Amino acid sequence: MAARRHDLLVIGGGILGTAIARDAALRGYSVALVEKEDWGYGTSSRSTRLAHGGLRYLEQWDFGLVREALVERERLVRNATHLVRPQRFLLPVYRGSRVPAWKLRLGLWLYDALGAGGLPRPGWLSREQALAAEPALRKDGLLAAGTYWDARIASVERLCLENALDAAVAGAAVANHAAVEGFLRQGERVVGAVVRDVLTGARHEIRARLVANAAGPWLPELAGVAGVRVPHRRSRGSHLVVPNFLREAVLLRAARDDRVFFAIPLDGSALIGTTDLRDDRSPDLVRCDEEEARYLREEAARYLGFSDEVWYATCGVRLLVDEPGKTEGQLSRRHEIRDHADDGAPGLWSVLGGKITTMRQVAEDAVDRASVRLGARGWCETRDRPLPGAASLVRRRLARQGQAAGLSPTTVEHLIGLYGSRSAQLFEACAREAALGAPVCPHAPDVLAQVDVAIREEGALTLQDILVRRLSNGSASCQGEDALARVLARAAALLGWDDKRVGSEEAAYRAFAARRRIPSPGAALPHPGEGPLVSKG
Repeated sequence: MAARRHDLLVIGGGILGTAIARDAALRGYSVALVEKEDWGYGTSSRSTRLAHGGLRYLEQWDFGLVREALVERERLVRNATHLVRPQRFLLPVYRGSRVPAWKLRLGLWLYDALGAGGLPRPGWLSREQALAAEPALRKDGLLAAGTYWDARIASVERLCLENALDAAVAGAAVANHAAVEGFLRQGERVVGAVVRDVLTGARHEIRARLVANAAGPWLPELAGVAGVRVPHRRSRGSHLVVPNFLREAVLLRAARDDRVFFAIPLDGSALIGTTDLRDDRSPDLVRCDEEEARYLREEAARYLGFSDEVWYATCGVRLLVDEPGKTEGQLSRRHEIRDHADDGAPGLWSVLGGKITTMRQVAEDAVDRASVRLGARGWCETRDRPLPGAASLVRRRLARQGQAAGLSPTTVEHLIGLYGSRSAQLFEACAREAALGAPVCPHAPDVLAQVDVAIREEGALTLQDILVRRLSNGSASCQGEDALARVLARAAALLGWDDKRVGSEEAAYRAFAARRRIPSPGAALPHPGEGPLVSKG
């Protein structure tokens, strides 16, 4: 990166930063992309993992955002078929619900009308049909349930990774574990950044005609290094990961504060969340506390029957465009692109707000604006360009290849679901060397070959990179700790780690897992007979 001057330097390897780098590189601009941790490390990986229009935004009359998100949802389903999958949602209606059945039906009709097609239409279930579809629903007071379709993202981390991989294929220079420590100036103009290699400590000067700050919740501090103040609001969102008890995804409304939240079945687990709390601390310090976990458990238990067991919690921070007088839940998820020329830092832009679903549109808007400064070059290709792995290969052919390599049908389906057509190279490796098809942990269907691909093809440089953002073990009940010995041995051999580095990687990973645990619940969940509480109004 330091050997040349780039058109665009993008700071931040979350969903927005990687999408911007991909769009710009595909248009023919020379791009450098840096991330202080790893692709998808921050807010992106701690989300509800949905590609959706945002049904609740209809109540805020933000039809434009819903329409934009629904159009982009269809593009994601089409261009990332292996990672983004249609998902049905239930909206149970209980006696005393704040939103009556007629209003819910109208909202579902409008949500469907604003969409771009491609997914099944909304529906309506009787009480008996709702209980048959989702036995975990509380029976007391249940009247009916609406149904609608959105999409679930199997791995947002891999969505970020594939944006970065495609950017690199298009010519971008990309580097994870590369932290910006300062900006280069030519007079007042920002002309690049000083970037430190986090793993070696070496510092490099990366020069660019334009610098885009897409660092998510770290954006304000990074802008402050350039002497720029960015008005913003930070909102903390937490999720609980529990043993799976669901057949269907369910959208619910909290009784105590009228917030919408989700309970979603994942592979072997269920995700309950999210919260929406103002938090002005550094994003590096936030975590789900006991009271926040109690809120999610108790509100979910008003509608659903499940055990007290919580495996761990995830906690991320949203960076939102500030709107005085509004609560965090009322703030728009629209994005904003700010040129800091009037703030004394020409050449520096900030990209804030936005949703995972609309990341491609945010990137298109950002690069369109950048092209005015950099000179028009090429056109946006991301609307119809599949992400790596989404290229059309017959799924049945991939499945046969995986089973011929000696892998179980469950493992084969799991790998196709994460890697798409790129799973073929995993199956080839397992066919050549049977040991690479061995499971790395009893709690997830990952195999050792994925470690090799993570390091050799996907830029993984730490144990957390591998287990949390390349494999799925980090999301299992053990958080990947039961896979440490096997993965550490393979990573050490491939990356040349000595015993000291192996020890530090293991200690760092165990500390990461410990931060995601929450205290044991101190109070019992409501009994089934209590049923949902009537929310205010």
